[in-house]
Amino acid sequence: MNIFQQQSSVETRLCTAVNFAIQNHDAEQLRQIVLIEPPFPPDHEQLIQSLRTNYPDDDDETDDQLEELIKRIVPETAESEDNDGRPLQSWSSMVTFLVDWMVFLRDVDPNNLLDVYEALSDLLT
Repeated sequence: MNIFQQQSSVETRLCTAVNFAIQNHDAEQLRQIVLIEPPFPPDHEQLIQSLRTNYPDDDDETDDQLEELIKRIVPETAESEDNDGRPLQSWSSMVTFLVDWMVFLRDVDPNNLLDVYEALSDLLT
């Protein structure tokens, strides 16, 4: 199943799918999107290749660029208020997690289980 709907970049498709899952309070859909364990399905392999090309490890701006993309495409993560000005529950920490997750996907080498374990430990802490 291709969970990333057809749009411009694979990163945009991922973020749109995440936003849709959050809007609909669909934990199962979110679980299907945010995979952390290889082997990855083809749409995630495409994401990994795109991240390696467009957001390389040696670019100091990568994390900031991914954060900007996520904030722009996943408005459900934005801080907001109700009609009386009270803060609403926010998914703002999801932005940080998604950036870390995409960096993990980009950098993980499934052939080196020790590195996978260490990267997963970093991601989940």
